[in-house]
Amino acid sequence: MYELNTGPRHQYIGWALVLFALASAYYNGWLVSLERGVWFDEALTAFFVEQSWDGLFKLISEFEANMSFYYISLKLWAGLFPSEIGLRFFSFLAYLGTGAIFVLAIRRIVGLWTGIVFLALFLGHFFLIRYGVEVRGYAFAGLFLAGLWYCLLRAATDGGGRWWVAYALIGLFAVHSHFFVSLGIFGMGIIALLLRTPAFSIRYWFFSHAAIALSFVPILLFVVFKESGQLAWQEPPDLRALLDTAFMYAGAAPPAPDWVRRSLLLFFAVLCGVGLLAGTRFYASDFRRMSTELTLAKASLIAVAALPVILAFVMSQVEPAFSWRFFIPFVPFFLVLVALGIGSLGRTRSLLVFTVLLGLMTTSAVSYSDRSDFSWSAQVGNMFDDCNGAEGVLFMTPNAQSVFRFYETRSREADSCNWTIYPYQMTPDNYTSSPEIYPEELTGLRDLEALWIYESHLGEDEAGIYQSYMNEIETEFRACSLVIRNEGLTLLRCVRS
Repeated sequence: MYELNTGPRHQYIGWALVLFALASAYYNGWLVSLERGVWFDEALTAFFVEQSWDGLFKLISEFEANMSFYYISLKLWAGLFPSEIGLRFFSFLAYLGTGAIFVLAIRRIVGLWTGIVFLALFLGHFFLIRYGVEVRGYAFAGLFLAGLWYCLLRAATDGGGRWWVAYALIGLFAVHSHFFVSLGIFGMGIIALLLRTPAFSIRYWFFSHAAIALSFVPILLFVVFKESGQLAWQEPPDLRALLDTAFMYAGAAPPAPDWVRRSLLLFFAVLCGVGLLAGTRFYASDFRRMSTELTLAKASLIAVAALPVILAFVMSQVEPAFSWRFFIPFVPFFLVLVALGIGSLGRTRSLLVFTVLLGLMTTSAVSYSDRSDFSWSAQVGNMFDDCNGAEGVLFMTPNAQSVFRFYETRSREADSCNWTIYPYQMTPDNYTSSPEIYPEELTGLRDLEALWIYESHLGEDEAGIYQSYMNEIETEFRACSLVIRNEGLTLLRCVRS
């Protein structure tokens, strides 16, 4: 394999940049996540995996067929490492594995230096590390996508059935890590079929994708015939949603200064274009041997990075299922194109561009970590340190109760608190139940010294019931004080005196 001779000095600078990006990612990813604590979706994930196996399969079959393999895998992991750090580390391992697979693929195609460039971009991209330590399935799905891409490249260029078998086996589980992975597989498969490299086998291609499609049928049936309400909060996306997704791909955080966000988007767009247009001669001398594989790699990269966004945007005009965080697993494919663009500039210029780009990415990450609403979950955890006697908690949605339960099960002080849960204790049987099961009145308020109120994501029906409950609470308690309020949650504490 031909590799660029970057020289010791440039190699030291490159590795220094990698270490810098890793330190930045650790600080702005791990520490911000731990300071903020779990948010609603993470707490619901923890609620799922803390159930018995019967309870977990009931939740999957009736409410959340998406990410079923992730929930099962995380439950096995949580049996050994149930703490918040332990749950986050499961995603972190998947995140690191994703980066390693991409580096192996890039090194095989264009050489180690471009792999180093990609690795630093991957480690320095705040949204990747932020969601790479989240207690959700995005990093897990990214690992499967990376494995699928590597196996497809080997199958289409080396030939033989073993890589197609590996591709099919990974795909069988990949679609159950996150349903959007199927869009990435669709993009890869179409590109491989259209290009048809000399080693391509239509027979292996067909049977591999047929097996993956059959594995996806249960999720498809669930979406068609079940209404779980998981995405009821979503609306059809507009062009602004596409722009927000583009900023996310570029690692441009919303709180960052406009000039930083726009500069990142411009840099990434230009470098991606350079990576697409640059010929094989920029990377290796063996043009003929490398041309086919590099063409296939570029085409599949752009298909996996862009096609899922386009398809989801179009489909969401009818059935909304569009959020920029759903596309986190596809961002590394975009970064490979950017790394190809940087690698084609030559050693000195690529290092200069590389340094400027990492500086902008770090500025964006720091701006995101300074958001004041990141500590609200930690304040929820402090409830257990402040409880005094008999206290109650009112939840109107399962996601709010899941946050409370997450901290309750992990608090040393929880056993000393005598909590009364309103309107009902959440179980796998009543998860996302209709407001029709809510009681008309809150019984036992007179026996409480204080009442905490979680107000979050209220629908029209829940809002009406909530107002009725508040009328009861106001007659029983003298005052309700605001503990915290942000765009996701309002937390109140009502006391008698």
